[in-house]
Amino acid sequence: MKILIVTSYGTGQGHKSITEALLSQFKKLAPEGTVTTVMDGFETGNWVAKVSGKAYNALAVYAPWLWGAMYAFFDAASGLMNKLTAKSIKRGFLERIDKIKPDVIVSVHAAFVGSIIDILEKAGKRIPVVVVVADLDNVTSLWRDKRAAAIICPTEEAAKRILDLGMPEEKVKIASLPVREKFNSNDAEKRSKNDRPLALLISGSQGSKKSRKMIKKLLKSKLCRVRVITGSNTLLKSALEIRFFRKLGRELEVLGFTTEVDKHMREADFLIARASPNVLMEAVSMEKPVIITETFYGQERKNPQFILKHNLGIVCKSLRKLPGAVASLIKNGGQLYNSITQSQRAFKNSSSSALICEIALSIAHDSSKAS
Repeated sequence: MKILIVTSYGTGQGHKSITEALLSQFKKLAPEGTVTTVMDGFETGNWVAKVSGKAYNALAVYAPWLWGAMYAFFDAASGLMNKLTAKSIKRGFLERIDKIKPDVIVSVHAAFVGSIIDILEKAGKRIPVVVVVADLDNVTSLWRDKRAAAIICPTEEAAKRILDLGMPEEKVKIASLPVREKFNSNDAEKRSKNDRPLALLISGSQGSKKSRKMIKKLLKSKLCRVRVITGSNTLLKSALEIRFFRKLGRELEVLGFTTEVDKHMREADFLIARASPNVLMEAVSMEKPVIITETFYGQERKNPQFILKHNLGIVCKSLRKLPGAVASLIKNGGQLYNSITQSQRAFKNSSSSALICEIALSIAHDSSKAS
């Protein structure tokens, strides 16, 4: 049996995280001899596709409003987006398909749903496509295609959106967003009552220019210690170390890109982060309350209200009010803190990756038998 995961490694860390979570489960659950291959959809295409795949990070940092406009446009014109994507990746994609000969394709990126199904149909290749939606609520229509074998949604809100777009109910499944096993730990350290809590500020894979202001507010409040992860933004890391060099040590720790986010999350008492779905669900899995300070345009637009609805964290849109948000978590003996961790415990589903893989393997099995 052969499985192909189509993803993107250039558009932030979210798709990469989901891919790693699924790969781990396929290795555990797939029958002996099963081969699982990962393909970056953008990298199989021409220069237009490659540039498009790399443009996300630049837009995230320098022109988030432009990304928001593009997201809205292609949500309304998904057919056009699929045609453009199919045209740019067709040759490379079919070459990989002919080489791998997968029994099932698992897509974890909205750009590679309708586009790859179009390519497969026109090439006369009957390979089922399983779609793993990577957005919690504000789901683009690019995720929906009636020809898909199954569309697996991370939340009821996402499933409702997919159904409203006309997807047959029998093809829509619900499983929590896949979380890497190292974030499924049940031994996460709980908040210390004898010391100032530790806030983990996660700036995202590109880093955040607002980090300096947030750190200044937090350190001045003396409510918590701060550890910040600046991601791949080396200039931001250097700037923070220079600006706050007197605070480095017990009060502040500045980290750059790290592969040990799970370790730092485990050691923290709570997170301060953008409304990234993967970071949010990893925090939920570790039962760490999240303070949302900003939302990326487009797919993250509804995530703050989603977090509030399910009591998984709090939202602080004004940096001026950030110390107050921290205080609300820890006052009254951590009453709100404990309420959120209880909601997270009830919400999380550590078996979601396994469920998704079981669905894909079942479809792959039927496909291999039919061929």
